[in-house]
Amino acid sequence: MKKLKKETQQKEPVVSKQKPGFFEDILDHPYIIIIFLPLVCFGRTICFEFLNYDDQLFIVDNQKLIYDFSNLTNVFTHGIWSFIHFVSSYDYYRPFLILSLMIDAQFGGASPLVYHISNLLYHITACLLLFRLFIKLDIRNNSALLLTCIFAVHPIVTQAIAWIPGRNDTLLAIFILASFLNYINFVRSGKNRFLILHFLFFILGLLTKETAVLLPAICFYYSAFITKEKLFSKHNFVFGCLWIIIAFLYFFLRAKALGQMENEVTFPLMIQTAIYRLPAIVHYVGKMILPFNLSVKPTQQDTSLLLGIVSVIIIAVSLFLSKQKNYRKIFLGTFWILIFLIPVLALPKMFNDNIFEHRAYLPLVGMLILLYESVPFNNKFLAGTKAIFAGSAVVFLFFIISFNHAQYFKTALVFWQNAALNSPHDSEAHIKLGSQYFLQGDKVKAEVEIQKALALNPKEKRANAGLGAIYADRGEFVKAEKYYKAEIALGTNYLEDFKNLGSVLVTLKNDSDAIVCFENALRLDSNDNSVNSNLGFLYFNRQDYDGAKKVWERMLMLTPNQLKIHANLAILYSRTGDYNKAIYYANAEEKIGGKMPEGFIQAMNEQLNIHENNKRLL
Repeated sequence: MKKLKKETQQKEPVVSKQKPGFFEDILDHPYIIIIFLPLVCFGRTICFEFLNYDDQLFIVDNQKLIYDFSNLTNVFTHGIWSFIHFVSSYDYYRPFLILSLMIDAQFGGASPLVYHISNLLYHITACLLLFRLFIKLDIRNNSALLLTCIFAVHPIVTQAIAWIPGRNDTLLAIFILASFLNYINFVRSGKNRFLILHFLFFILGLLTKETAVLLPAICFYYSAFITKEKLFSKHNFVFGCLWIIIAFLYFFLRAKALGQMENEVTFPLMIQTAIYRLPAIVHYVGKMILPFNLSVKPTQQDTSLLLGIVSVIIIAVSLFLSKQKNYRKIFLGTFWILIFLIPVLALPKMFNDNIFEHRAYLPLVGMLILLYESVPFNNKFLAGTKAIFAGSAVVFLFFIISFNHAQYFKTALVFWQNAALNSPHDSEAHIKLGSQYFLQGDKVKAEVEIQKALALNPKEKRANAGLGAIYADRGEFVKAEKYYKAEIALGTNYLEDFKNLGSVLVTLKNDSDAIVCFENALRLDSNDNSVNSNLGFLYFNRQDYDGAKKVWERMLMLTPNQLKIHANLAILYSRTGDYNKAIYYANAEEKIGGKMPEGFIQAMNEQLNIHENNKRLL
């Protein structure tokens, strides 16, 4: 018997360990995949240009402000528009957005490269945090990786990466995900370091965007329905009090920074806005599931509801047919989507009609949680090799769409061409495209686009000024005068509008109106040399020598060594008979390298001698 047993044991085959296949080996390194995918998909965006859409205002036109860290206090005490001295009827409180730009400015200056690199790194950071969140929510590792990969290359996140100011939603997602992760860690472990980190990231989220104030609702839901803790437990009471205190301090600081900017938004307007914006929720859901109607600057009016409705039906049916669904996670995903899209309902159409895709960056997390509970992930459909190939196909499809969509953020001209094409009712898209054509030297196309903008919105800012510049360039000064005056009548605060109109009026020999125009320009900037110079000559030609003298002497105070100012004053004093001053300023002009009319000083000396002799005779 022992012998038989021994023989049987000897005949038993030895099972060798099978080497993991190619896909299995890759899946063992999820963080490498999560970093690699966005780098390949969006890596070329680091070479993209500025798009002349907020990035120009924040970065290029305000290098002195964002480069100087002595302005750091103002970042937290002003809205973004007032910080950069841009006049607007509304304002936003975005300290951390400006702070991130200030950090980039130390390395990149006015070059877009560093800012684009930061955008890409922020997105990768958000992807890594998202993967950790999925694991914490007990989503299977492979499924968590697939969902994160979908997020990493999803077409709807393109704008948040390729458009520099779009980073605000990426930063918000980073802080929300980090705060929520630490909340989960604290609930599970009770360790105080997670408590501190949760509130730290919550505060940073608030300083990025007010949407972060909605995070406690997600935390309450997780505590009450995922961990099944009592809603009115001591733990929830303490957290609730701290959240309320932090939110109160934040909104106090925000109100102080924005001042009276938001008084236009009344309660009836809020209700009207919410009703009008409701379809936007469907638009966003559509782009999350079927991201095929993308635009760099989508408007609600020009975006079809069809794909949104189809997407809602797809996700509803898929969840209904799922046999192993977790209702708590379904409600978590739905709640996440809706609560982080709520701010969309609060943006009045009078500010803009855009439904920017970067606003769906954070809500997309909720949609991915929903997808995990749908038929493909449950019911064993996405299992084994079949899951790898099916998941890879979806990721590859989204990769191709995103890679193609990103090209429309490459240059300002391409960006605004796409905006005008896909949002034909957006007057701003047409005026911006017109300005790009103007800069390219194509005045004909520029005129066409600006006329479209005015037809859509007769009060569109910069449209009349754009036409004024085109007609002045063509020599059609009567038309130019008409459009510049129309721009000024709309309440422009641009110095160039007054300067350009003044120059047109001078050409039309309407000196009286030109003087008024240049005087208004000086109220905006009394130090502008070209305005002072033109105004001085207008006074001089009208023989208002006191006015000309006042202007030119102010110019001398600003730029003592500027050529021709001393010469102008010398000639002015020669007209008024003050030959001593005429000689003084003539000598001063020649001293700094300027030239006076031949024989001018000699003639002034002769006049001075004649004047002195006449005084003696008297």
